[in-house]
Amino acid sequence: MKGSTKTWTLLAALSLTIILISHGWGGRQGLLWGVIIALSINCLIYFYNDLRLDSLFPGQLVEGQNPWGLLQTAKTFASKARIPVPRVVILNSPAPQALVMGRNWKSATIVLTEGLLRSLTREEREAVIAYQISCIKKLDTLAFSVASAFTDFLFAISLSVDLVIRGILGPKKDPHSRQNHLFSLLIAPFASLLVRLAVGTGRYLANDSLAASWVENPKALAQALWKLESYAATRPMEIPAATAPLFIVNPLTGHGWTRYFHVHPSVEKRIRNLIGYYPI
Repeated sequence: MKGSTKTWTLLAALSLTIILISHGWGGRQGLLWGVIIALSINCLIYFYNDLRLDSLFPGQLVEGQNPWGLLQTAKTFASKARIPVPRVVILNSPAPQALVMGRNWKSATIVLTEGLLRSLTREEREAVIAYQISCIKKLDTLAFSVASAFTDFLFAISLSVDLVIRGILGPKKDPHSRQNHLFSLLIAPFASLLVRLAVGTGRYLANDSLAASWVENPKALAQALWKLESYAATRPMEIPAATAPLFIVNPLTGHGWTRYFHVHPSVEKRIRNLIGYYPI
């Protein structure tokens, strides 16, 4: 199923679920409220999610020439993909990472950290940008953004419920105590399922293959993935867990409830898909 079609199908299914539950609880009046809530959620996710992500990852917009030739590289691959040239933003972070966001081709933004620009070779940087352009081309940015926004919405509700529970039971001295996050821990597997339904590991492999067809040396993308995974383990980037699907490699550690948001296929699998062998 086409990426954007799958995303809209999932949103429609979630909206229908909200409407049916509301109707079951409140009859005709509940049905009306269910429709209002579903429409509000969809509008917030689609129209305001880009603003939310821009505020989470503010950076310097690349305009004109720069030492890395980022804008020219983006123009080259956008031409191959036959899409508008996306914005390119440099994020002030020492963690080598890259992400892509935007609900459509015209609103797409590529974000590269300063750590990535210092850590990768020219070929590897170009391969990373090619990968991000492939995500935009296939409108996977919409799927990533929708999954991120809906998960954030669920956790905003769950954290509010946790506050009520802590008020009733009394907070634990340890801020990481499971009792302080009872409802969030229950919601996490469901949120993880939604993310996997919206995103799926196949998207990453398909985007790797498309990007590899655009670059002169597909091994450069494999090397970039291998380096970025290593850096993610030693120099992790602190991010909201729900935004993990936006990144080229998984930025989260394997500890705690964030493990539910590990949607990327293993880097070993991605490298084998690109060049046929592992390790490099």
